[in-house]
Amino acid sequence: MENKSLHLVSFIKTLPDFVLLTEIDTYDHMGALITDAILQSGIKYNYVVKPRAERIQKDYPEAKITTGFLNILLDKSPNKLLDFEGSKPLRVLEVAKFFHNEGIETVEQLRNWINISENRTRLMKIKGIKDKTADYFGILSGLDTNAVDRHLINFLKEAGLDFKGYEEVQKIINQAADILDQPKAYLDHIIWKYMSERKNEEKIMRKKVVSIVSKNEEVQDFYNLPLERINNIENELNESKFIKFIEIKDGKEFIRIYNVNEISKITIWEM
Repeated sequence: MENKSLHLVSFIKTLPDFVLLTEIDTYDHMGALITDAILQSGIKYNYVVKPRAERIQKDYPEAKITTGFLNILLDKSPNKLLDFEGSKPLRVLEVAKFFHNEGIETVEQLRNWINISENRTRLMKIKGIKDKTADYFGILSGLDTNAVDRHLINFLKEAGLDFKGYEEVQKIINQAADILDQPKAYLDHIIWKYMSERKNEEKIMRKKVVSIVSKNEEVQDFYNLPLERINNIENELNESKFIKFIEIKDGKEFIRIYNVNEISKITIWEM
């Protein structure tokens, strides 16, 4: 295990834009913490999750303790309060009730409670809460660990590491944090940030390609059409007899005109 962690550290040191952190965000507000922990899975964090958690923290100071947050949820309804559709707001309510029944009112109480393995196991009996979310509750309350998600798993794969299961990934990253003299939760966050930001950059750079297949099965691909033009192709096919494509290649215009009746298929795909 230690050899894998040393390998991971060596890999990290080859990445010029991988910058270690000096602090991460945690909460001293149960309403914001529960909102963040439950909404985050599979959702765009910076655009959807974080603004909602911050709004709960700012607009509802009484939700700093679990009872205050629970009362607001019951009064306003979870979906309306969080401005979020689906089942997750109801899970927020379920978790708030669970913590209330456990006598957990503050973030400090949650941190002490969730550090006991039996309590963590009981939390995971709630539908939708597995290892990653349970560990994320711990991180948000101030525990020093990592919460293994697809970003951390893919990072280890890129480092060329083999591993089996959640616990091994967690141990590899935690040991790497010790070698780097970095808090475990900090290394978790910077790996997550590094991978998620790079994924967003790759999405922005991805090009759309239009493939035209004529009835004589001739295929022509257009790689450099403006996005607005691509979005209007379907309308043009319905409204025009001819459709013209213009691309700029090596500083020269490339023009192709099709009779709509001669087109067998148009496919739009991403590189």
